[in-house]
Amino acid sequence: MFKACSNLFARSRGALAVGGIVAAAVAGACTASLDFTECTVDADCDRFEAGEPLRCDTNRCVPATCSNNSECEGLGGSQVCGLDDFCVDALVAAGVDDDCEFLVLPGNSVKDKLTLIGAVYNGDSAIGALAEASFKLAVEDFNAGTTMANGNAVGVVACNSAGDPEQASAAAKHLAEVVGVPAILGPLDDDDFVEVANKVSVVPGNLIFTMTPTAVAPTGESDSGVLWRTIPGADYQGKALRARLLGGGFGSVIMVFRGDNYGLGLYEALTEDNGMGQRVIPGIGNQSNLSYGADENGAGQLDTLLGVIPEPEAIVLLGGDEVGEQLKHIADLGVAPKKIYISHAGLRGIQGALLETGDAALAGRIELIAPVSEHPDNKTVLYTRLQERNPNVILGTEAPLSYDAAMTTLLAMRAIGDGKTLTGPVIAQQMSRLTSGAPISFGDVESLAFVKDAANALGSGGSIDMIGNSGELGFVLAKGQPCSPFVSWGFTDVASPVPVQLASYATACPDATGTWAE
Repeated sequence: MFKACSNLFARSRGALAVGGIVAAAVAGACTASLDFTECTVDADCDRFEAGEPLRCDTNRCVPATCSNNSECEGLGGSQVCGLDDFCVDALVAAGVDDDCEFLVLPGNSVKDKLTLIGAVYNGDSAIGALAEASFKLAVEDFNAGTTMANGNAVGVVACNSAGDPEQASAAAKHLAEVVGVPAILGPLDDDDFVEVANKVSVVPGNLIFTMTPTAVAPTGESDSGVLWRTIPGADYQGKALRARLLGGGFGSVIMVFRGDNYGLGLYEALTEDNGMGQRVIPGIGNQSNLSYGADENGAGQLDTLLGVIPEPEAIVLLGGDEVGEQLKHIADLGVAPKKIYISHAGLRGIQGALLETGDAALAGRIELIAPVSEHPDNKTVLYTRLQERNPNVILGTEAPLSYDAAMTTLLAMRAIGDGKTLTGPVIAQQMSRLTSGAPISFGDVESLAFVKDAANALGSGGSIDMIGNSGELGFVLAKGQPCSPFVSWGFTDVASPVPVQLASYATACPDATGTWAE
């Protein structure tokens, strides 16, 4: 009988306004029919399989409504007052294999003076671990230097996507629609980001500000609303790569690209429709391209393309770590193009291939086309601080981008006055106040002066110009992304394949066109 009664506690998001009243009435009816005391303490209500936590109220188990976190304290350490004024478990997300965690929780307990934001990333990957460390450092820096306008400290509920777009979407849905966070950091992966953007962030009623550090793919939605990133998107990166290719004067080019949101996004930005239903790189006379799936390494596609154009003057590789296998395959076949152009996500693949093969001739053909993602001074400070806290962390450009994503989000939230509701659109409106005004360098960490100076300027109604760890954060507000220079990187030492700058691309911001200079 208990179970039949308790099932009526389940609620849908659309019925939240009356859920507490209806459920309380149902609980009363059950008690009257059974004519005995249901509970004397909250724990007595645990036997009911309700859709949300229950508390004991005048000997009856009723949904645990709340107006602040302290009212949920007796229900467990991870209970918070959620989106619709019900106590919810912040760390248990439907559709996510592992529990979420409090990445940052000031005072190690849920308090009333707490503003929670969310984070979604692949915690099983080296990049995810680096982003996690960078997010954590940024939020702790913010808390050490200032508070929200209402005096709240900031906590972070972090959920592991495990590299699964559906799990990323489930995690973001939990954060947005259950916990009720106003902002989410991540995801980092393009497929995860697009899934979260389309199924959670831009869903009507989900007023979430989403800031990804590394995803570049188009989402199918306008990036000028609640979708933001700290790295230039595919439109900028594709145009920079196209300009580099055309500047080489190549007569023949083959290209393989990963058939996911990352590879397709770059491919579409790099090419144009030729009017006959084909996408081509304009200005290249002889060209051919193929995509490959997530479970392939692209070597088979290279074989096919080389059967069509046996001696291409240039090869373009748009992928991630698997680019290393493609490079080794090119070397094994004895193919010797003038240039091999690779997009920014292929850096680790390049380095792995060169370390394994020791092929100096191969190294001399490679150019990595990537946006400027490290400030020359600030990144050194950041890397030192991260290594002091996490000696085993594998450093990379994801760290500056992730720290900047978190700090930018927090400063935009800090710019909102006390008494105003924190929502995604309201946070997005503050981004214009972060791109002009007094220069604020994230490298000024002595006594966290930059956090304090930024908070003072924003709190008094002013604006700041952020100089992040990834570079000057010159956001194009209409696109929700920065417009920054690009660099062509070469590799001169196969024993230590550290990128060496060959040329730079001055982007005609806010337009994606630009010019290369050696």
